[in-house]
Amino acid sequence: MPRTALIILTLLLLNLFLIPGIFCLAQTPLDNLNQTVNQTVLPQGDLPTYFGQIIGAALSLTGSIFLFFIIYGGIIIMTAAGNEERLTKGKKILYWAIIGVTIIAASYSITAFIFSVLTA
Repeated sequence: MPRTALIILTLLLLNLFLIPGIFCLAQTPLDNLNQTVNQTVLPQGDLPTYFGQIIGAALSLTGSIFLFFIIYGGIIIMTAAGNEERLTKGKKILYWAIIGVTIIAASYSITAFIFSVLTA
């Protein structure tokens, strides 16, 4: 990937993730913010529910990373223009992304199965 395209892609990603947060910072008076914090109560639940939420969030993040690598590998393959080295690099990225998500899905399935057997 050319250096200029990498810089542009980095700036676009920074704009996507950082700029919207700037508009959300401290737009309410501090008293209202303190009142909201004091009224906030953690949801009542058990430990497996919390672990399930954490694992769900981690799997969502993993899925996003997998999607990024699939798109990145596809772009490298499509822009290879006959360059065998870039084509091989793109194929390796796709291959390892699929292997990684398969391992993560298998480990989640095994863990879910074991916990369902232990709690039954």
